[in-house]
Amino acid sequence: MRFGREVLAYLRQGALALRPTARVRGQGDDTVVFVHGHGAGPATFDSLRASLAAAGHQRFAGFRYGMAGQVRGIAAELDRFIAQHVAHGAIHVVAHSMGGIVARTWLQELASPETRRRVRAR
Repeated sequence: MRFGREVLAYLRQGALALRPTARVRGQGDDTVVFVHGHGAGPATFDSLRASLAAAGHQRFAGFRYGMAGQVRGIAAELDRFIAQHVAHGAIHVVAHSMGGIVARTWLQELASPETRRRVRAR
């Protein structure tokens, strides 16, 4: 049976979703926070993390959430995660799909004004 590129990519995504990953890696003041899409996990960003590290970024945080729950509740979990793991420095959020909706909800509705000032956009 011949698989198309999309099917193989989907299977790879599923395998990465199950792969354990460290919540926070590296040292430094600025942090890149990854927020994955529905049904995935932080490991789906491993290739991007490697590219960002090669470009000079040093500290990464992978936020993981489950497949159940409402966007606002997951955004509240993200708020607690950032408060716990990203206490200082600039915050660069990289999100995909559902993760983008969660990140936007967090930033617009839940993040403190002090935290909002630390978020960097390009």
